[in-house]
Formats: sequence, C-alpha cells, structure tokens
Amino acid sequence: MSRPPALSHVDKTRVVLGVLAREKTLAAAAAEAGVSAQAVANWRRQFVESGSQGLRTRTAAETTHSLAQLRVKQLAREVEELKIALAEAHLLLHAGRRRAAPRGISA
Repeated sequence: MSRPPALSHVDKTRVVLGVLAREKTLAAAAAEAGVSAQAVANWRRQFVESGSQGLRTRTAAETTHSLAQLRVKQLAREVEELKIALAEAHLLLHAGRRRAAPRGISA
C-alpha cells in the first residue's frame, strides 16, 4: 500500500483545530485526512507544544541545523558549568594556601 501524499502544515493545523474544538473525533479527522489516528494524535501533540510551526515538515538541512544549534547551546552550558567548577576549585585552593601559610607549612 502506498503512502498518502503529505499534508501541508496549514492542512494539518486545520485537522488539529477541528479535533481540539471537538468538532470532530480523532478517528473522524484521521479518516477525512487519509491518515491514521496516531498521526493526528502526533500532530495534536506537536501543535500544542509548538503551534502551527511545529507541524511543518522540516528538510534534512533544517533538521541538521536545528540539531547543531541545540548542540552549541548544550556545549555553551557545559562551558559555563566548567568555568564555575574551575572558579570554585581555585577558591578552595587559595583558601587552603591561606590556612597553611600562617602555620609555616609550605604550600
């Protein structure tokens, strides 16, 4: 069985809004759109999470770019965490040297 043609994000939004407005059941909306009820449930979740832009079909380049942006943000957070850890370690080392110095203990 061949796959039905992909719906635009505008069409998916209309289907989802019909379900959310309780004008149609999930099964009825799916039957009218020529897709599974699970597909409509996925669209509804995506719409609730991200609005109609969440229903857009992304190209491979857009997906790769989004993943790259996510990775950059993750790495930036890790860098900040490492900076904080380094600063804390520096302070602990400095405090340890100060405590050791008055007793004549070489650091």
